[in-house]
Amino acid sequence: MRRRGRILLLLALLISVPLIGLFLWRELGYESAQLSRCLRDLQDPSALVQHRAQESLRRLGPGAVPALQRKLHARDVPAFTNVVQFLQRQSFVKIPFVPARQRRIQAAIGCVILGPDATPAIPDLIAFSREDGYCLNLAQSALSQLGPAGVRPLTLALTNKDPAVRMLVVGALVHIGPEVVHVTPALINSLADDAFGVRYEAARALGRLRAPSPSVVCALVQALGDPDPWVRSGAVISLENFGPQILPALADLQNDPRPGVRTNAMKTLLAIKKLEP
Repeated sequence: MRRRGRILLLLALLISVPLIGLFLWRELGYESAQLSRCLRDLQDPSALVQHRAQESLRRLGPGAVPALQRKLHARDVPAFTNVVQFLQRQSFVKIPFVPARQRRIQAAIGCVILGPDATPAIPDLIAFSREDGYCLNLAQSALSQLGPAGVRPLTLALTNKDPAVRMLVVGALVHIGPEVVHVTPALINSLADDAFGVRYEAARALGRLRAPSPSVVCALVQALGDPDPWVRSGAVISLENFGPQILPALADLQNDPRPGVRTNAMKTLLAIKKLEP
């Protein structure tokens, strides 16, 4: 029986080695050993190891992006995974196997570190975000690090039919900062989105502007009448963050023909005056 078991194991090895080689060539053939090491070390418990990995990845720069884009779509091959799991149960077989989900997460973390260099990966990060809540938050972190370079490409996704994608994109724009001034009209339009989460994130994004225009102030004052309390709170915070610089616009809105706008403008005006020293 032992001899038979050894023969079966030998046959399994003979069959699996080509499969493993084919898989590794397909998944890692275009990926340098340095990039693989960087992505692995980004999740190391040691802060020093993580720091060194981040520096190494930044040195790779845009050249690492194509490999990261492929890894964001990594998928396990069931037949290969079964063979690897079988071989890993043998004490003398050591196969470095990283599940596809972990490879996707590593790639997203790599995009966070690369920042603006990862702009070409926007569609891939959006696809990755659909996996679950953790992936959505990680993708949003990566998109938020794109800076000014990512503002216009992200704006194109504001018309996506999936409300989760629209919310992801507007949430990223919130953290990019004042550069969102270039897409102000699109954000104002998002205040009328069907999804309350998109409206809330749009209100927060508009609140990051350094010099809000009268149209922005008017849109946020209108949002104070939104049926969703989260949207209303987002508009309040944004308006109060602007401070006294929006007082003239608020004063003009007190003559607005819409009663709700007049009322909200007056309330905001009084709230901001109370905050003045």
